[in-house]
Amino acid sequence: MFVACESNQTPEEKLAEARIDAKIIDRYVHLNESFKRNKEDIDSTYFDVKYPILKLENYNSDSVINAQVFHDLKESIAGKGQSTIQKQMKDFVSDYKRFIKRHEDYKHNWTSQFRVDVSTYIPPLVVFKREMIMYTGGAHPNYGYAYQNFDADTGKEIKLEDIFVENYEHILEKIGETAFKQEHKIVGSLLDANFTFPRNKFYVPEEFTLLHKSIMFMYPLYAVAPYSKGSIHFEIPYTELKSIIKPNSIIQKITRK
Repeated sequence: MFVACESNQTPEEKLAEARIDAKIIDRYVHLNESFKRNKEDIDSTYFDVKYPILKLENYNSDSVINAQVFHDLKESIAGKGQSTIQKQMKDFVSDYKRFIKRHEDYKHNWTSQFRVDVSTYIPPLVVFKREMIMYTGGAHPNYGYAYQNFDADTGKEIKLEDIFVENYEHILEKIGETAFKQEHKIVGSLLDANFTFPRNKFYVPEEFTLLHKSIMFMYPLYAVAPYSKGSIHFEIPYTELKSIIKPNSIIQKITRK
């Protein structure tokens, strides 16, 4: 069975290949809260947020998509309650100020950064990537990222069940495991290759993004491998998934181009 070939490209480089140049960003919203211990300090403790406002030609769904992207960004920062992004930013800096009052010898700054941008645009497919990097002490910062795939024809976020037929899971898992092992050059078991899948059983993660000719799946940090392995992902060409792709799905729309 033919699966994705091994590549030295990063996920970001692969996404860049799928990006179509088009002016679809009306503007960016940039929020920042920062604090310097001393005026002469170069670095500071800060909480920084930046996200785009979409403006799509030939589609009426940009306001719906913008609202969903902001809702999910706000929820990832401030949770599902009544709190706001701005309050979380101020609280972050206030917490740092209280911390250094109790630990005067502490020399590090805290940082929190959230970035959202359009990673892929193949009309009617619009993909956003949300990245988070946070440091509040320790050996290294925490980071994470998530993708949101939208159909500009409808304004709806695309889920796996929107692109695959019913009962697709078993076939996707089988093809996915082959692709994963080839991507990471695994000959024996997953455990022997230092991947810590539960019960040493492969599974397809929920996180995915659609590209022009393939779908890419990504695992959360620490989910199946240590921090040192970095981003764990694998890619499956649409040609290998023909038997489970729904007729007239977004995949068929973008692969016609």
